[in-house]
Amino acid sequence: MARANVNTAALVKEKLHPAILISLASLALALVLLVTSCASTADGAEQTPQTVVNIGYFEGRVQRDPHDFIAYAALGREYAQRGRETGDVRYYEQSLHSLEKSLAIMPNEYTTLAQMASILNTHHRFADAKPLAEKSIALKPNKGLGYAALGDAELELGNPEAAKAAYLKMAELEPALASYSRLARFYQNKGDYATARGYWQKALESSDGAPVENIAWIAVQLGHMSIDEGNAKSAKVEFDAALRRFPNFIHAVAGLGRAYAAEGNHKKAVAYYQKALTQRQLPEYVIALGDSYLAMGRMKDAQNAYSKVESLYAFYEENGINTDIQMAVFAGDHGDPTVAVARGRAAWAARHDFAAADALAWALYKAGDFTEAKKYADITLKEVANNPLYLFHAGMIAHRLGDTQARAHLAEALKLNPNFSPLYVKDAKATLASLK
Repeated sequence: MARANVNTAALVKEKLHPAILISLASLALALVLLVTSCASTADGAEQTPQTVVNIGYFEGRVQRDPHDFIAYAALGREYAQRGRETGDVRYYEQSLHSLEKSLAIMPNEYTTLAQMASILNTHHRFADAKPLAEKSIALKPNKGLGYAALGDAELELGNPEAAKAAYLKMAELEPALASYSRLARFYQNKGDYATARGYWQKALESSDGAPVENIAWIAVQLGHMSIDEGNAKSAKVEFDAALRRFPNFIHAVAGLGRAYAAEGNHKKAVAYYQKALTQRQLPEYVIALGDSYLAMGRMKDAQNAYSKVESLYAFYEENGINTDIQMAVFAGDHGDPTVAVARGRAAWAARHDFAAADALAWALYKAGDFTEAKKYADITLKEVANNPLYLFHAGMIAHRLGDTQARAHLAEALKLNPNFSPLYVKDAKATLASLK
């Protein structure tokens, strides 16, 4: 597997000495970083993110002592955090590499095993993550981190009840941001927004001391949930709140793009997507930019955006992240249906969850296999009954089969969110009108 190098140590402009308290008992690792929130440049105009400071410190430690398994484990955690902050997937590969080094030195260290399971989930290697998470839980059944990784793996492997049980156990042991946010996402994905909001609120109330990116991420999720409920105005309030906490946060900037697109203001949507993409070329936002261009009738600009997507996802895969679902959806919407079906089948083989089922259903629809497509659309709606895009997919598949469910699915999609997709709202309305 190719490993990309991100020289984060070079980003630290001056030598910093964070106070570190490390205790090691029964081969257990506990790291507490007592540091200032960020390091300023000489003129105070810019600040070095704390994760960059931490990475520089621990990189120095492993350079001085290649057997420092504690520092390697800490690097794994900090690289993963920096990946979340920036969207740069190369940090996830570096996280994996650092955790591998730590485990090579100390194979049965609880925290590192749980962190390794977590980063394997980030790489979409859920089947590999699950046994490591279970091993960590066996070592320390009264700690929450292992249950987090196990729940994440179970969810993506299509075992939602097992995931829910793991998250609830984690919340029982450690009622904090990490456990509450997982439960919030679980219910958000199920379309139970009232329960999700309750858990997001608990996550906020227990966020003292958490990285600012993690807190901003909560506001971003609340914003996306508002859009899914058809309330783009409320979504913009949430994305603005995220940006006040974490200025220029790429996911909040792009979230504003999605909010304006949901209102039909694609000119503003394009401006926000472009602003987000100046930070990093994340494929999901490149696709969203193309979709807004398409809605504006700017076909050439849309195709220019779409032409970048395959190479961007290839970069993800070079850094160990599986993109079968993403490529199945993209190829189904904008590319070759044969490719969409192949990637969709690969995704379904790896993870029997609702997202993989929907990706395969839509790919089969685009390839003209409506009967098999319905099988996977039904699986999707059994898990998530009120997602407008999933309902649209199911409605179009049913329409092709002459199924009377088509009208109900399409009407419900438009009722839940009249602007659920810049690509497909017109198709949904036109098909529903023809059925009436």
